[in-house]
Amino acid sequence: MGTRDAGYRVLGGRGLAGPGGGYPVARRRGEWAKYRSHIMAESSRPAAETDPRDVLGNSSTPRTDERAPTTRRSTDRGVFAAVATVLLTLVALAAAFLVEAGPAPAVLTAIPALGAWALAAPHAVADLRASWRSVLWLPVAAGVLSAVHGIAELATTGHTTAFVGTTAAAAVLAVVPWAVRWARGRLLVRLLRMRRTLGVTATRIVESGGARRRTTVPRASLEPGDEVLVPAGAVVPADLLVTDGEGLVTLQRLTHRADAHPVIPGDVVVAGAVPRNALVGTVVRAGDDTAIARVLRPAQAALRQPSGPVLPVPPAPDAPVRAGAPARYREGVPRLPIQRTTDKAAWWAVPLVLGVATVAGLAHGLLTDAGAGARVATAVLLAASPAAVLAAVPTALRAATLRGALLGLRMKGARPLQSARDIDLALVDPSSAIATGHPRLVEVLPMPGLDPDAALLAAVSVAQDAEGPIARALSSAARARSMTPRPISDRTLRGAGMTARIKDVEVTLGTEDLFDSIPPSLRPEPDDDAIVTYVGWGGRPTAMLRFRDRLRPGASEEVQRLLRADVVPHLMCAEPAAVARRMAERVGVHASEVTGGLDDAGRVALVQEMLDEGHRVALLTRDTPDEAAVHADLVIAPVWADEDNRVLAQVETVRPEMAAIADAVSLTRHTGAVVGQNVMLAAAYHAIAVVVVVAGWVPPVGAAALSLVPLAGVLLGSHRVSVGTGTRV
Repeated sequence: MGTRDAGYRVLGGRGLAGPGGGYPVARRRGEWAKYRSHIMAESSRPAAETDPRDVLGNSSTPRTDERAPTTRRSTDRGVFAAVATVLLTLVALAAAFLVEAGPAPAVLTAIPALGAWALAAPHAVADLRASWRSVLWLPVAAGVLSAVHGIAELATTGHTTAFVGTTAAAAVLAVVPWAVRWARGRLLVRLLRMRRTLGVTATRIVESGGARRRTTVPRASLEPGDEVLVPAGAVVPADLLVTDGEGLVTLQRLTHRADAHPVIPGDVVVAGAVPRNALVGTVVRAGDDTAIARVLRPAQAALRQPSGPVLPVPPAPDAPVRAGAPARYREGVPRLPIQRTTDKAAWWAVPLVLGVATVAGLAHGLLTDAGAGARVATAVLLAASPAAVLAAVPTALRAATLRGALLGLRMKGARPLQSARDIDLALVDPSSAIATGHPRLVEVLPMPGLDPDAALLAAVSVAQDAEGPIARALSSAARARSMTPRPISDRTLRGAGMTARIKDVEVTLGTEDLFDSIPPSLRPEPDDDAIVTYVGWGGRPTAMLRFRDRLRPGASEEVQRLLRADVVPHLMCAEPAAVARRMAERVGVHASEVTGGLDDAGRVALVQEMLDEGHRVALLTRDTPDEAAVHADLVIAPVWADEDNRVLAQVETVRPEMAAIADAVSLTRHTGAVVGQNVMLAAAYHAIAVVVVVAGWVPPVGAAALSLVPLAGVLLGSHRVSVGTGTRV
């Protein structure tokens, strides 16, 4: 259970984009170039072969085993093979013209073909061995056919133009897997690059000989319970419970967004934040248990899927879901319907394209000559490759995974894309999504004849050393008045409050439900927007304590972002509706979109009511078990929330704010649009290009170039998702 279950408010910022550690800081451009080369090499390695400490910050140095340089050399060879085969294709074209002109020997065109296949074949062996359905078998078939045609042509007529098609087929065989792997590697580089903003050391406070001193230690060595000093302007090395210091905390260094959040003792600041004033805190989560690491770990795993770039991606295994969840949650992580369609098309693409190429080649061979038939069949095999169709959905999903991680969101595969498309209502708790979580005591109203300070002292005594916003507000009020809490015993929690004994008197602190009745003099006004708590003994309240919270900076802008996305925020809370309406009015939420006084059953009933009205509901869950999450269409949960909430959530976030809903809705809609555009681009290409090629209007080298056009369009469209261009909010 996360720290917020104990009453802490976790403050971070929108767009958290850095893990809890990793490779050393590259302080010079040259060092980063070497580091980038290492990451690009690592990106082509399956996740099972990678030390998870490289991602999650448990190691302060890169791996030094023998596999890293080997893999890096392999990646460099892949780049070289892709570039060299393209150049050799151009050389083959030039050689063919020279041979036709007469001054060059005919065998000259075969040399680039042999060189191109010698370079391309080793880098496609793994994909070719994986399955005979790999689309890379199509350029292999085209190369074999054009080679046979070239040999026959050389033996009979002395012409060798067919070898140009052989070289072009090798270029396709090298460029297609390299392009997809390069795009995936670029995403991984951007994901890991953010670690440069996180230092590799931290300042730990230790006690030695009765004195407290500071010592610099590797950030990876921090453990829960360590006391850490974070100087002003330094990066928070782990998730810290602030014990001393207060001020604003920003994540602008990571996200380049001008956001700031106030923190006081008792708040938890996530790793990667930068305080504007010095803070002292206790580590509550470190290493791969930090909030941001929980987001980035699955993101990197998704970018390092072991499946080849030109093979169908297998569906994810079913995820465990608690009993009673709707059927949609018992299906694991599903694929999009359009992805199932493209995978099925790609599954049958190889035999289908082989059949089309055979029919087209025979037809042209019978109508004209065998050479023309061979050229058309080769061109069909090259132009009809479904690599773009197969990459259309996975590349967009990987880009969305990266973009979500940079925003502090864990996108769980295709489930958010299915759920967020038609969201029109967002249910949020104003106490965490709108307010700062730092209520202040504004008034003590005792019964006639009772001193207000005596009532406050009783409340402070009961709440001493307790966690939660009310307890912290009482502690702050006691410090301001120089009050010393009295000793207590037998403290127990009772619903929305607690009881304890002061000497021989049982004192109760909490809501009106803990008392037999509330005297009229202690009842708040109907339009009172304060948070009300009572303190009393003998089953009767003796004083009313009124608290008020402030709006969280940026809450109004987050409401406007939701409205621009055609999502209406609805505030639901356990406090009286008057408190929430006052907050709603100040941030731009209509009073009709406020429901107060809800318990767990009330939250479930509200979600059901909204669903019955035809709304598509997004729910920002609490940290504790939230039964309403079972029924909502889109569930967004903090990464430290209850396990049941996180299993039901399609999106997990490090910042439980309305901005997380806006980001998730915007990202999923944009990704869905790009997926549709990618598939339509690939489908339109095949509808036009294949017809043109079958008609015999495009030579093999032109068909090879055409086959790369839709793939480039798909990769560029997915790049738009990863950088966030084209989003509406």
